[in-house]
Amino acid sequence: AEQERLMLRGVTLLSKAFLHHLSGLLSLRSFHLLWLRALELLEQFLRAPQSELLAEAVPETLKNMLLVMGASGAFESRARVGDTPQTLAQLTAAVVETMCPQLSGSPDLAGLWHEAQPAAAPAVAAA
Repeated sequence: AEQERLMLRGVTLLSKAFLHHLSGLLSLRSFHLLWLRALELLEQFLRAPQSELLAEAVPETLKNMLLVMGASGAFESRARVGDTPQTLAQLTAAVVETMCPQLSGSPDLAGLWHEAQPAAAPAVAAA
């Protein structure tokens, strides 16, 4: 229980520090690496064994981070990041889909992913 509380505190601190400094972080050339590392850490917390608290807190924290980043314009660039053929939005969408599939289909986040889908995978029209 103590370790679980410590990990929850780590998730909270990561999120608060990241979002507090987001505007400055977004100007870094290596922002995508920092963001992918933050996602990796959140995934490690999410995979903590037998932790219902983290299983609930991490997706909510991630959703909040994604919404704030979206509102800050972090996912608007069409520029490819690093040596990948993907945009930051596409990279993020792929990681979130694997890490937290229930979030990738969230209506609240639909606007973030709408333009993030790779051209080779057209969206399926709703019946």
